[in-house]
Amino acid sequence: MKTFKTIALLLVGTVSSLLLMGCGEINTGTKTSAWEKETATIVLEEPKTEIILGDIGGASTLQEAIADFNSKNDRITITIHDYYEENTSDGISRLYDDILTGKGPDIISFSTDEMDVEVLREKGAIENLIPYLEKSDVIGEEDIVDSAYQVLTADGGLYMLPTNFVLYTLITKEKWCSNKENFTFEEALRAVRECEEDPMISRDLFLQEGAICGGYSGETEDNRLEQYIKIAEQLPQQAMFQTNDLLMREGKIPFNLECIGDMQQYLYKKSVWGEDAVYTGFPGAEGKGRIFIFDNCFAINSQSAHKEEAWKFVESYFTEEGQKTIAPNWNFSILQDVLDQQLSDSRKQEYYQTSDGKREKLPILTYEIGGTYENVYAAQDEDIQDVREMINNTKVMQRSDLPFIGITQEEALYYFNGEKSIEETAAAIRNKIDEMPNATNAQIDMDVVINIGDFSVSLYEGEQEILGKLDKMGLLYEKVEDSDNKKYDYYYNVGDGEAQFIQVYFLEKECVRIRISSNETFAHTSRGIYSGNTYSQMVEQYGDSYEKHTYIGKERYTIYRYALGECFHEFGIPGEATGEIYNVDVYVSGQMPIYDYGEEIVED
Repeated sequence: MKTFKTIALLLVGTVSSLLLMGCGEINTGTKTSAWEKETATIVLEEPKTEIILGDIGGASTLQEAIADFNSKNDRITITIHDYYEENTSDGISRLYDDILTGKGPDIISFSTDEMDVEVLREKGAIENLIPYLEKSDVIGEEDIVDSAYQVLTADGGLYMLPTNFVLYTLITKEKWCSNKENFTFEEALRAVRECEEDPMISRDLFLQEGAICGGYSGETEDNRLEQYIKIAEQLPQQAMFQTNDLLMREGKIPFNLECIGDMQQYLYKKSVWGEDAVYTGFPGAEGKGRIFIFDNCFAINSQSAHKEEAWKFVESYFTEEGQKTIAPNWNFSILQDVLDQQLSDSRKQEYYQTSDGKREKLPILTYEIGGTYENVYAAQDEDIQDVREMINNTKVMQRSDLPFIGITQEEALYYFNGEKSIEETAAAIRNKIDEMPNATNAQIDMDVVINIGDFSVSLYEGEQEILGKLDKMGLLYEKVEDSDNKKYDYYYNVGDGEAQFIQVYFLEKECVRIRISSNETFAHTSRGIYSGNTYSQMVEQYGDSYEKHTYIGKERYTIYRYALGECFHEFGIPGEATGEIYNVDVYVSGQMPIYDYGEEIVED
């Protein structure tokens, strides 16, 4: 379209000049001709690079940031793909599936209280952002709050970059917690047993957050598990919302889990709980039992073709202008200098003059408690110091992919219902945790997946589940019994009536092998390789650590086999060993294809 537009303008200019020549009106002197004037103003439009940003819910602040970025960049445009439909969890699942099957957005936007990117990191699906920080003129490691950076890079890389954070912390009274640095199991258990009212935290939430911050584990020698279950026993099954703030101030509620994102929240909750309020953490946990919840986080898809452009958008949040206009800095900033300013600003006390001329403090907020109104004023030095220590000592972040949490919650019910002793319950939990590697393997592994159009099928999936997907795609399939091949029971030829795309092989109604037999891009591996790609494209995505076999039959045929964790990817290239891929096979151990390629030759 760009070339056509240029030619059209040139033709218009040429015709105009010819007409002028025919009328004898062309100027042959030193003045600029009409044709020269027109062609001199031709400017070729540069094509825009479209960056897809995947999000759950499409926050208005994100939309504003994208609109601002697009208005200032002629060559890049950001487009939101909102994965939210009926609920957040389904949207997250769809986003995961797209990323792990090679169809994901360039940028992922999320908060750690709703989405965990650990599985994406483990699969190599998102970029390590440390190299981007190292060459950035806008933000570097030294600019980020150190305790937050240590948590974000605990696995050796930086796989998401948030702009802000809040803290999960417990709040209680001094009579229940004598030392805010260490809320002991004995104190927590005494508090929940002796208080007149139930806490506003449920059993499941207490067990969940306690596990996330390292309060207990499933290790045999770790008796903290039993102590957490005993405390949870005293908590309500469902979280209770308490409207009577006096119960907190009077110490009739043992403790509560608070989300502190700025100094005003810190001061308000401290005021409600009274002068003897104590911010503390979960018993027996790391980082004094508090948890980072990172907000407005960004990750970059490792398969994106526009990583630098994607980084440019992420980086825009950390410019001086971005911090003032688009960063959601009503929560604590991830940038140390901005956080310092936020804390410093919170101590600024404003005043007003009364009608009789007195100078009075202006409250930052007023609330009602017990039928009276109370004021909250600007922070004191000790308040700021307390918040700094809370931030600096936090060692973990919110997670949602720890499977042993669900195991603990499920098995603890038997103890709560009086069906098992605490010893039996703990033993059952530890036994199930010991078996977790098998359960973990059942999570989506990007290498066991084959993408077919808008759907994906994978090894280990059941027959009916796969056939259901094929039906939704409107694809045709034919079942083929093969009594000669004992490796599998049968397979399905799958196509659209005109072409055959794949074969799906089953053993005991479970998929054990998938073969791509069409050079259409409609079907490809999770790394984007399909029949028709080249050797160099294969190596680019899989590397050169393969097992190679070359055969001579009717023609030369080379097989490249990759061992990828729990499965194998195999690519066959006829003729030149570095030519075009003909067949693609993905299979589980023991399902290696049997073909008559001819005699294998050994190459030096």
